[in-house]
Amino acid sequence: RIFGWRPGSSLPMTVQAWGPDRELEEHKGVRDTFPFCGYIDGAERRAIRAAQLKRFVDFAAVNCSSWPGHPSPLSASQLNFYHLNEHLILPATLDHRCSGVELVTKTRQDAVVFVSHWWGDKLEDFAHCINHYTTAKGFKQEVCYWIFAFAHRQHLSRSFHPEAPEASFLAALSLAETFLLMLGSDDKRCNVFSRTWCLFEVGKAVELKKVLDFAVHPPNVLVETFFDQVGQMEKKTPRSEARSVAMRENPFPVKVIEPGLQLDIEESQTSNKEDYDRILQNVAGFEPSHMPEPGDVRTSQENFRKFNCRLRAEMALAMWYQVVQQSLPDPKRLARAILADDSRTTLNKNFSHSKFSDYHLAQLAAALPSNLRHLQLSFWCGQIGTPGIRAVSKSLSQLKHLETLMLDCQMCSQIGQTGVDALGLCLPATITVLRLNFHAANLRNINGLAKGISNLKNLRALSIDVGGIENMDHRQVGTLAESFPPRLMNLHLGLRGCPYFTSSGVQLLVLSLPAEMSMLSLNFSVCDQINNDAVRWLAFKMPCLLKVLWIDLSDCVQVDDTSAILLLQRLPPTLKGVKIKLTGTRVSQPIQRAGRKLETIRRLLESQERKPGLLGLRQKSPMRSAGTTNTIDMAEFKFASPTYASQTHFAQPMEQYRAAASAFAKPCAGSSIRFLLSVTQGSQGSENAKNSKGLLAMSKADSVTSASNRCKTAPAAWKKDSVKRCATCF
Repeated sequence: RIFGWRPGSSLPMTVQAWGPDRELEEHKGVRDTFPFCGYIDGAERRAIRAAQLKRFVDFAAVNCSSWPGHPSPLSASQLNFYHLNEHLILPATLDHRCSGVELVTKTRQDAVVFVSHWWGDKLEDFAHCINHYTTAKGFKQEVCYWIFAFAHRQHLSRSFHPEAPEASFLAALSLAETFLLMLGSDDKRCNVFSRTWCLFEVGKAVELKKVLDFAVHPPNVLVETFFDQVGQMEKKTPRSEARSVAMRENPFPVKVIEPGLQLDIEESQTSNKEDYDRILQNVAGFEPSHMPEPGDVRTSQENFRKFNCRLRAEMALAMWYQVVQQSLPDPKRLARAILADDSRTTLNKNFSHSKFSDYHLAQLAAALPSNLRHLQLSFWCGQIGTPGIRAVSKSLSQLKHLETLMLDCQMCSQIGQTGVDALGLCLPATITVLRLNFHAANLRNINGLAKGISNLKNLRALSIDVGGIENMDHRQVGTLAESFPPRLMNLHLGLRGCPYFTSSGVQLLVLSLPAEMSMLSLNFSVCDQINNDAVRWLAFKMPCLLKVLWIDLSDCVQVDDTSAILLLQRLPPTLKGVKIKLTGTRVSQPIQRAGRKLETIRRLLESQERKPGLLGLRQKSPMRSAGTTNTIDMAEFKFASPTYASQTHFAQPMEQYRAAASAFAKPCAGSSIRFLLSVTQGSQGSENAKNSKGLLAMSKADSVTSASNRCKTAPAAWKKDSVKRCATCF
């Protein structure tokens, strides 16, 4: 298809000379070195490994000097795919009419990386780029690269058609995970963007939403995703600090991609005129059997323009990170290329660990196409602030078809209150999936954001991360919970490390959850004021139709076995997957391990039913039921004291409070604790004795009317005990 010969036509003279009757003496070792191994069905299953590719390259480098048909003997540094295909692949596969891969293996090798390249590039440079790409990506196992010259059976008699179902490269491209574009050498003009086949393959990769990676010689790669250990960690924890910063900051020669900003499919070239016509007819949107009509020219020109703009925008997005990192001038040219792609519906770009600033964000926001439906931007950098978020908000108000919005502004501490408020006011009403991450932002409240969310009537999935913000308390979470649309199906709320978030916030949250919710994810880790009350509210008020549940209570030191086992016992029966993290709490190790999966939770509950008390859970004392005990659970009175400052206030033993009460005239505890002390300790003087009697009389009067004054908001199981009450009652 490349060097002028197409299947079904006569073979080149050098190949004809290798027929059974006229086999050249110097090429007798070709079939001996590469014997036929067996047929492999499906061209997409005939990818080649790096070690197998090396066999072809090494053989060509040793024997190329004896190949005929050239004015001077070939050297290894001059070899390209034209030479390799004509002198090695075609003669070696002639007898069995097979592909090059079938000469080195008979087992199928699925395509993982699809490689697009110009056949005129040096074979030696191509092999070096493949090896460097394999090392840079850090594949856990040896992957297979789909290369047309080795995967396609070039001796087939039927003509090749780019849109036919049996077309080899389309099947392989659909199966591959990544698209690798070889740009050649950085010291020469890149010819990839002038080749019709390469542009057509890039266009199909963009259409199939494949990840675009780039390679250039001297070996250097520009990648968007990582398959190494760091990449696996990032996949598990998106945009984590474990990202391979060294690779992202590795300077890539942007000049080799710059010709892609002016590419034109009509001005591209092929060695076969028939291939050129077929590809352009496909890009124009016509079937192969279509007969020209008077209005076809206008339609073709419009489709050609859209094709060119789509590919130019992809090249601009690929260059943008490196342009920012290398401080190259005039990023507006990239913005213009993206803005010209008016048919674009998806934009996904990660600028984490970069020098991306408010200026660059404003340029990108101004370039958002009007027909955009899905927008995902990640900024893990300290230079994004309120001006950049306001610029994005202004552009969002113009996107009338936006359905998915994901903004990851984690660790962007310069984002202030006015930026988030502007974002909340400008959220398009058409959004169905919203994901916002403002972890550690400089916010006072999220009232403006909650107001904007309340206007999203079609919202189905919501993810809000406001962890690490000191001002985030139960009132802020209550305001956000009131804004939940009634048809919300998926919810993720991140409140990690919020020091003033209390169990009252959990109560307000669970009471506002839609009944038909199917997925719930809550991160309350390192929230010091979360106690057993919060876990009980989760247990009794959890939506009954949940299918996926993820709760993180790590380092919530006031949570113990009593509430944890209650939560496990009251999980909805509709759940398909559960993970409850209890590390760093007072929960016993068996329960912590059981909360990791649904199967272990079920086994734990079954064993508890067979052997009650197996886990050593604290049993309720009969004396405590009667209300006459010296053992007081301070967690129940967490919200009783207005002078409460920290969890350590209630972590001290009871004897310390008694010693403090006898040593000072006024106890250091709050009003409710002073009441409890007056009940449990003896007379502390005449004045204290009078106060004690008065308080005891009040407690007796209160016990008489306890049936009518029971908590109206607590779960039903609590109403049996008049002593237990929620924060609202106090």
